[in-house]
Amino acid sequence: LIFAFLFAALLSVTFTQYKELVFGYWLLLVGAALLTAGIVYHAETVHDLFRVENVWFVLMVLLLVKDALTAMLMPQMQTEYGVGGPHRIGMGVTHANALGFGAAISFWLSFKNESKQKWLLLALRVLLLTIIILAWSRTAMISLIVAGFARFWFKQGMLDEKHHLFRLAVLLALLASLVLFG
Repeated sequence: LIFAFLFAALLSVTFTQYKELVFGYWLLLVGAALLTAGIVYHAETVHDLFRVENVWFVLMVLLLVKDALTAMLMPQMQTEYGVGGPHRIGMGVTHANALGFGAAISFWLSFKNESKQKWLLLALRVLLLTIIILAWSRTAMISLIVAGFARFWFKQGMLDEKHHLFRLAVLLALLASLVLFG
């Protein structure tokens, strides 16, 4: 499946005027896919995979906080609406959609790591929600909702055979939300 996705992404190079940029991102995507496959292949236990996931989570949160702080400390950067328009964090550093999407995914991943320091996780979740709100991004809001549904779905064990109608209804609702709000 990953090879089909990589091939489709490579095909998109032919339909754009920014061929070098798209090809560069494709190479980055291939490198990330190979790195992920190598890490999974060399993990000897499930615990090793959870450790890699935790490292990824911490790194992602650090990058999100860095980009959000940079955007807040440099508000004089041009916004997409021009000087004096509404300010979205990320418009000039990391794009607001990418910043908000990463914060939404990290928000739901933070519920996996229940630790003894619940106040730290609560503060982290508030910070991630703040990033989503300040990014002022439809993509981030939809990501937060869809990932919340997916988390609920997996948490409640809705993947067995007796819940197939519920799965179909949720899938259709998610697709409808993407059509309406995407």
